[in-house]
Amino acid sequence: GEKPNGGRSSAEAAHTHSDKMTSKPVDSKSNIVTLYLFRHGETGWNAEGRIQGHTDTKLNENGKRQALLLAKAIKDLPCTMLLSSDLARAKDTASIIRNTWLELGRKDVPKLQTDKRFRECNLGSLQGRISKEVYGIRQKIAAEWAKGNLDTSYPGGGESKLDVLTRGEEGILQAAKLAGAGGTIIAVAHGGFIGSMASHFLSKQGEKRQLPKALNCAKSTFKIDIATKTVTVGKVFEKVIKEEAKDDSG
Repeated sequence: GEKPNGGRSSAEAAHTHSDKMTSKPVDSKSNIVTLYLFRHGETGWNAEGRIQGHTDTKLNENGKRQALLLAKAIKDLPCTMLLSSDLARAKDTASIIRNTWLELGRKDVPKLQTDKRFRECNLGSLQGRISKEVYGIRQKIAAEWAKGNLDTSYPGGGESKLDVLTRGEEGILQAAKLAGAGGTIIAVAHGGFIGSMASHFLSKQGEKRQLPKALNCAKSTFKIDIATKTVTVGKVFEKVIKEEAKDDSG
């Protein structure tokens, strides 16, 4: 039930725009939606260096603690839409964020919505394996993708890079459309997914960037123009909580 802003000119809107974080509503004439994508908290399989993919692992005690630290660290970050992958490790991280905000007395906390398009890549028969043990297989697939063969899939019914990018872009653009001009989405997803989407959008804007390690609860920033459907990538895998990730396998 938000009222649209008054009839300010686009010049005035541009003039009042600031890159500083603010909880004031952004001018609704702006077509930009901000998306903050966070990686989930730690799981038992993360701690073991085991590949998760679509395996529905749960947060461990450390992961729950990380999610609580994250919730407190971003309590003043604007949020008009709260979203997560439907896998428990992402959904539970987002639930902890939401419940903590409510306990802290934050107003206008959105309901949590889940979207399976924000899932980690399905790594097929590699799921459940120790990441280091299947490094060679992963490198071969990564090499195929680097050559432009994005439809090369993981063995045993896994997804290809193209599968992930297609569903991911569709999910991100639809979420931005639903959030509406000037909206801010906070979403919890997965390390491989976020890295893939960041690289994809960077290449679309003609940029190549070495991405840092995907720490648990790391923050990645995207700006989506809902009129042109273009996505601009800000900082990727920015450290928010003082934690070292044991593993970055999804």
